[in-house]
Amino acid sequence: MEEDKSNDINYQLFIAISDNDMNNVKELLKLGANVNVESAVNEDFYYTYGYKSYTPLILAAQEGYLKIVQELLKSPGIDVNRKSVYGTVALHRASAEGHVEIVKTLLAVKGIEVNVADPKSGFSPLISASKRNHAEVVQILLDTPGIEINKTDAYGRTALH
Repeated sequence: MEEDKSNDINYQLFIAISDNDMNNVKELLKLGANVNVESAVNEDFYYTYGYKSYTPLILAAQEGYLKIVQELLKSPGIDVNRKSVYGTVALHRASAEGHVEIVKTLLAVKGIEVNVADPKSGFSPLISASKRNHAEVVQILLDTPGIEINKTDAYGRTALH
């Protein structure tokens, strides 16, 4: 018999984020939903929505849900640098999708790793934004203290290639 996960609070958090449902996100966080849980623990969510091993923050950042990102960042213990099974973080996804305000919001978080690289492709957030022609995000990242503009990907290319 397959387990019904519809009452799982963490599963419900992913659904609320996917639906951009701020009211439910807030309520689920109040009830103790885990902001660092990976969607891989919910196979139903993966098969329905296609996001494997995303955290709530990575999902909200990728989808461009600024208000949800801001709400999640208020949660005690949130790990802004938590990686998916693929090695990406929220800053990667926001940069790759060109979500300017989310990139700014994430960069304002103390301890954010701005040069973290995807282990397979070697893409940093800067390379991800550059490859997708998100000029405003590229400029924001270039203006960020500590950014490694000459960081190379797995193929030896920088953000300028």
